[in-house]
Amino acid sequence: MPMTEDDAINTVSANGLLLANLPQFRHNIKVVSAAVSQNGLALEFANNVLRNHRGIVMTALKQNPEAAKYIGRLLRDDYGQSSKKPLDDNKNIKYT
Repeated sequence: MPMTEDDAINTVSANGLLLANLPQFRHNIKVVSAAVSQNGLALEFANNVLRNHRGIVMTALKQNPEAAKYIGRLLRDDYGQSSKKPLDDNKNIKYT
C-alpha cells in the first residue's frame, strides 16, 4: 500500500530530513511545510517550486537559518543570498 499524504506528514514531522526518502512528496506543500517546520534543512529536498515559495522558505529559515543555502534561485536575491550576507543583518536597512 503506497504511503498517504498523512503518513508522509507524520513521518517528516518526526524527522524533517526524511523528506529525502520521499521523492513522491517533494512537491506537496503540506508535507514540505511539515518537514521544514521540524528541520529547516529539509528545504534541500523540496522541489524547485517550493524552494521558491516564500512561506516555505520563511518557515525553513525561522527553524534553521542555515537553510538559506537551499533557497531557490528566484528568491535568493530577496533574502540576500547572492552575496552570502546573513539574513538578519540589519546594518543595510535604512530607516526614514
